[in-house]
Amino acid sequence: MDATNAPTAAEKPPEIPTVYLTLGVGALVAFTLWTWGGAKVAGALGDTDDALRLVLVRDLLSGRAGWWDQHFARLQPPLGMDLHWSRLVDGGIAAVERGLGLFMDPAHAELAARTVWPFLWLFPVIAAALSIARSLRGPVAAFLCAALMLVNLPLFAQWAPGRIDHHDVQIALCLVALAGVVRGGRGGSALAGAATGLGLAVASRA
Repeated sequence: MDATNAPTAAEKPPEIPTVYLTLGVGALVAFTLWTWGGAKVAGALGDTDDALRLVLVRDLLSGRAGWWDQHFARLQPPLGMDLHWSRLVDGGIAAVERGLGLFMDPAHAELAARTVWPFLWLFPVIAAALSIARSLRGPVAAFLCAALMLVNLPLFAQWAPGRIDHHDVQIALCLVALAGVVRGGRGGSALAGAATGLGLAVASRA
């Protein structure tokens, strides 16, 4: 064997890029969550926040309420009340539902959107956690973080099918902001600022 081609103790094992770990862990977690609760979406509206969010999306899509009209008559009737919830989440879910509606009937598009929406925010959460682990302790820590997420699926209860309130979005943006801070530099600072700004907008009327 040529000495120049022989492996040395100083050589490092190949690193798995964060994007590959994110896609792998995210796909496995999403599949497991869908297996456990995907069939229940059609027969339940989730908790009260999920149900209220669904009503707001329906009103937005049907034209019964405009983007800036956040007066909700079903709460505290007959006067109603002004909601503090942001329209950004309503608009995101509505956009997903409209996109899926190009390929299926409205009823199934709504069910699919209620399943797909939480999964869309699952991947930023996993990517942020892996990025933080890699920034702090390197690729081995990122791999261990991925393994821990796979064996602790109750962590992802907020991203189960049907969870369309704003909590999953807020948690995801908080983790992305933290990942940006830990990463540092201009890119990390820009990411942290953008995630923080969007998170504040989601948490208030917008």
